[in-house]
Amino acid sequence: MRLITDIVKECQEVQKGFEQHHDTDAIKKCIETYIGLLNEANDDPEILFQLATGYIQIRQFGMAEQLFLRALCHWPNNPHAWSNLGVCYRSMHVLPKARDCFMKSLMLQELPESLNNMASCYINENAPDKGIPYAKRAIELDPNGARPKWNAGLLFLEMQDWETGFTLYEAGFHCGERPMRFYTNNPEKDIPWWEGQKDCTVVLWDEQGIGDRLLAINLIRKLRGKVKVILECHPRLEAIYRRSFPWIDHIYPTIKEDKIDWPTKHKIDYKIPVASLARRYWTAGNFNRNPYIRPNPELVKKYRAEMEAKGKGPYIGFSWAGGVTKTNTQYRSLKLNWFKPLIEMGGTWFSLQYHDWAKDKVERFREETNLPVWHMDAAQEFDYDHTLAALAACDLVLSANNSVVHTAGAAGVPCWVLTPSKRAWRYPKGEQFPWYGDHMRQFHQEKDGDWDGVLETVKKELSLWTPA
Repeated sequence: MRLITDIVKECQEVQKGFEQHHDTDAIKKCIETYIGLLNEANDDPEILFQLATGYIQIRQFGMAEQLFLRALCHWPNNPHAWSNLGVCYRSMHVLPKARDCFMKSLMLQELPESLNNMASCYINENAPDKGIPYAKRAIELDPNGARPKWNAGLLFLEMQDWETGFTLYEAGFHCGERPMRFYTNNPEKDIPWWEGQKDCTVVLWDEQGIGDRLLAINLIRKLRGKVKVILECHPRLEAIYRRSFPWIDHIYPTIKEDKIDWPTKHKIDYKIPVASLARRYWTAGNFNRNPYIRPNPELVKKYRAEMEAKGKGPYIGFSWAGGVTKTNTQYRSLKLNWFKPLIEMGGTWFSLQYHDWAKDKVERFREETNLPVWHMDAAQEFDYDHTLAALAACDLVLSANNSVVHTAGAAGVPCWVLTPSKRAWRYPKGEQFPWYGDHMRQFHQEKDGDWDGVLETVKKELSLWTPA
């Protein structure tokens, strides 16, 4: 009969490999094992701790919180337990409790994980200067740790320290935040990284969300005429990329597929993700602000005709929500009825909100207010060419911080961006974006949560605005 300690050690080894392999099925088996062990040792703090850690790994933070609190009844001086409890609160975006837990952990022992976790509490909180010292100290104590470098990179990008930020952004590959792609049958001997070589064939891939992809694809223009480019992309963006970058040698919409065979058709010399070109071309803050993606002109005509059939111009598109809990949706999202005073000013308004629930909300709002506001089904089309065309058909777009912003920015569509005081690095201080043209304007909150002030400013500007 195996000892409980041996079983726990086996599960621990599986959990240690999670950040590299992300095998949630293996973690779920560990959780089942720990639950079984609690039948024999229901107050064992080690089992409670590891079980709670397992629930963190499968993103069941509420359950993990309760188990860590139980473990801390027996382990009040365990810095790891306090740190992991803080992770639960941070993941549920209860930041004051998270910071309190991390500070308790640090008072017991200066752990790199607790320092890093504390640093992460200041990302997208409009306080990067408070987080950077914790990240730097974590890197000092654990020079090989990828997570502190990743978090430091995000904080430096918020500070608009492009050189440090984009350099540290590369750590995302080593902590599971950025996906690595392989183009041979042997990942251990895959194609080398591109480091600026000319007259060669380079495969690039896009990554993260639609907005991140459209922001980063700005960079691919830097390679034109220097190398032969093969681009692996999200299937929703294939048509846009083919039209906008006809000079790219090959485009494959296979980024969501694990097994691909097209690399065997090419002699590929190097690889690099599109966003990693920033480390080479954007560290000095030299951005090309000219529009770089082109909408389908026939689709634009189609959607403009649909708009004109609904009412008189000007035709204004809008989107009011963005993100999920992890990416601060509570900061980034407004409410549909808050736009009522703007819609009452005139024109015909079109929702470009991409969530499945958006159409029902808009139809109810129109019925209740009798205002000229409609939902564009193009916002939910899989082929993002339709969303782009609908945006391009508008005279003006208003949007919360989401993919609509980066689509408009990349395409040269006039867009007013409603930006919270607590924001990601992609929405820097100031009215203009460094990487988009003057067709983009940001309206920032002057204080946390003050959307009334933002919308009042937008209303004044809208009264002075006339379509181009």
